[in-house]
Amino acid sequence: DYENHPDEWARRLYGLGGSDVMDQIIHVAPLTAAWHGKRGALWDQAPDLRALSIETRASYAFIDSIVPACAGSDPLKPESVARYAGAVEYLGLPVTSLGHVTKADDLRYPFGSVFWHNLSRITYAAKRDAQAIVLTHRKHNNYERQPAAELTVTWRDGLPVEIWERGHAEQLAQKIGAALRAGEMALDQLIERLEEDRDEDAEPLKHDSITKALKRGAKTSPPRFLESAGRWRNA
Repeated sequence: DYENHPDEWARRLYGLGGSDVMDQIIHVAPLTAAWHGKRGALWDQAPDLRALSIETRASYAFIDSIVPACAGSDPLKPESVARYAGAVEYLGLPVTSLGHVTKADDLRYPFGSVFWHNLSRITYAAKRDAQAIVLTHRKHNNYERQPAAELTVTWRDGLPVEIWERGHAEQLAQKIGAALRAGEMALDQLIERLEEDRDEDAEPLKHDSITKALKRGAKTSPPRFLESAGRWRNA
């Protein structure tokens, strides 16, 4: 935990199983005074972290987050990415690295750098959309690509107690179906209606996304949407 947010990690531990898994999770903050290993970036601390993982028989590592783990090195430079990737390899564990991207308009390349994209085996981008979080599988290499999902978190007493996952495409189809209950519409009319119903803090709807959802719905069996003379309606 390079950000050293124990309260935040306490909530994550709760989400991973709470008291049932406390003895299976080790939390270390390598930039704090409590850390007795080598100081510096992840690649400087990799030998100590590897020794700790072997000693505790660790099976998985979460690194939060990438920029402070670089300890002042510019994360946009290829050298930083290469050294980070080398350190992760040296740990000898499956690793999930969390990162707060700086270019929200293009989530394919974390921090706007193609090097992070190239050296990662799998990447996901999480972006808030109104009350939900849209999770998009950006890179999958030899793994099956997963469809985008909307995650909705239920909170109780400041803790996440449930996470609902629904297909993003299905969510969009439901919104289109609700809009078309008012009657058949041309595509531009439909988009205008959807924009009127869009939550204030939700992402603007994309023309291509609406078109794909309509065509996908028209091909299902039985069809969900029907088109005639450029106008769409619910089947």
